[in-house]
Amino acid sequence: AQWAQTEGAEAQRAPDATAVAYAEFTSDIHNLIALVGDTSNLILDPDLDSYYLMDSVLLKLPAHQGLLAQVQLLGEDVVRRKAITPDERARLIVLGGLIQSNIDATNRGLGIAFRNNRSDMIEPALRTPLYESTQASSSFLILLRQRVTGAATLDIEPERFRAAVAAALGASFRQWDSTMPQLDGLLRARIADFAMRRTVAVVVSVLMLAAVGYLWVGFYLAVMRTVSHLDVASRRMVNGELGAALTLDNKDELGQVARSFNNVATALIAASAHRQAVVDNAVDGIITIDGAGVVASCNPAAERLFGYRADELVGGMLKRIIPEPYHAQYKLISIGREIVGRRKDGSSFPLEMAAGQMIVGDERMYIGIMRDVTRRKREEDELLRAREVAEAASRSKSEFLANMSHEIRTPMNAIIGMSGLLLNTNLSDEQRDFADTIRVSSDALLTIINDILDFSKIEADRLELERQPFDLRECLESALDLLATRAAEKGLELGYLLDPQVPPVLLGDVTRLRQILVNLLSNAVKFTERGEVVVSVRTESTVRTEVNGLRTESAAASNGDATTALNPQSSTLSPQSSVLISFSVRDTGIGIPADRLDRLFKSFSQVDASTTRRYGGTGLGLAISKRLAEL
Repeated sequence: AQWAQTEGAEAQRAPDATAVAYAEFTSDIHNLIALVGDTSNLILDPDLDSYYLMDSVLLKLPAHQGLLAQVQLLGEDVVRRKAITPDERARLIVLGGLIQSNIDATNRGLGIAFRNNRSDMIEPALRTPLYESTQASSSFLILLRQRVTGAATLDIEPERFRAAVAAALGASFRQWDSTMPQLDGLLRARIADFAMRRTVAVVVSVLMLAAVGYLWVGFYLAVMRTVSHLDVASRRMVNGELGAALTLDNKDELGQVARSFNNVATALIAASAHRQAVVDNAVDGIITIDGAGVVASCNPAAERLFGYRADELVGGMLKRIIPEPYHAQYKLISIGREIVGRRKDGSSFPLEMAAGQMIVGDERMYIGIMRDVTRRKREEDELLRAREVAEAASRSKSEFLANMSHEIRTPMNAIIGMSGLLLNTNLSDEQRDFADTIRVSSDALLTIINDILDFSKIEADRLELERQPFDLRECLESALDLLATRAAEKGLELGYLLDPQVPPVLLGDVTRLRQILVNLLSNAVKFTERGEVVVSVRTESTVRTEVNGLRTESAAASNGDATTALNPQSSTLSPQSSVLISFSVRDTGIGIPADRLDRLFKSFSQVDASTTRRYGGTGLGLAISKRLAEL
């Protein structure tokens, strides 16, 4: 209908409108052709002759005609105006190049189709249309380059230009008309070939099904006969005739099954003998017991362990060799537990038994693996006595250190006191320097002696905590006052933060609390060169419990912070209540590496050996604080 309208209105329409109408009609035809090709999927044909014919019909020739139509529209306007803009010239040059590329691709594809056509019928039918289309398009491209895009002035007549375009389009359509029948012939021949193949496949399939049915019936009868023989042989084996081999007349795969069956039976007999050999030669006693506590079997090691022969043990009750209250523990599945065994002579001995279970038919059986641990128990007792001796020696050492530290501290206090009095007299500068050295060294030595004395008392369990009411704020301030001079010498700021929720008056050992705080603050001041040291006190929780004394827990972080959690009974709470208070000491010092934290509370140990040389110390301060916190 569209073609009839276009053809009937051609006389009344201007040339430009006619060209546009033809271009639209050509585009619709190309779209229809592309739809048919895409729906059929023939563009994916693996045969080269039909593939390139399909490519020519669906892609190359429609694209060629579309390019010619675009050149016609643009070229006729340019020729009629006798003027061409740079954009129009560039557009026509690009379209001309695309037309030439399409011509080359079409010729190359059809050449491949000609060479791969087995019937050699395509080339004679398409050689002339291909040549005419190529010549017409090439002539038009020459005219376009010489008289339009490459000319200085446009003097070509519009009729000549239109005639050249029409000739190229007509030759292209004639080539398309010639190619379609050839493609149709190839496809029809292939359809006929496929139909023949389908017929052959159906015939072959029917024959194969008939053969399979025949073979299946024969195989079924052979299998049923073989299964009957296997059933008879298996019944004999179940009845205990393990030595009777299964014999079949079959020489096929079923005969191989019978031989494999015999091999499995032989392997089972060998495995059973191997397991029995392992049980018979085991060092530990192995006994099997039924659910009623009757011994079902035993190995030679069990005979030696209890002094009974196998015929005396088997069939007897387990409680004869494992007396009350242990004889029922064979049902308690476990890796091992210590019980008491009884020998034939009536003597008892420590025994370690591991129990397991197994299902034999419908009956549950238990396995007991037993070992005499008399020697091990004797060695454990000896080790325990040796440990008690070592602990007694350690307590003696601690008591000796405590006594010696006390004896040394008395004259040391006199030295410190006399050096203080000496400093209050008129001394020369050199004498005052000597006296200061004596005083500082004495104070350091007294600190070490006090630490050793406290540590010894703790190890000897001679340190007792007091339970007296004390003012927490006063305790904090007195601890800070002791370190104020050292902090001022280094330019450090000392301070504390007290949570309002913390009770002001507590019941506990204020001396030991102050000692812990002083140790933590002393460390913080020692290892801090600039900045601040701050003590934070807050309430963690309040619990209803009876507290016998001061309970503390200590910890330290890698950034130099130290924390002590105290659990003294508060005088502001009910008599049976206690409050958990956390004391945190934060400083801006050198910090503690994460991989050294495990050394923090070890006795006579420093986090880093270099700190001992630089800062001094015995390594007892935090250890004592931790031990005090754990009392």
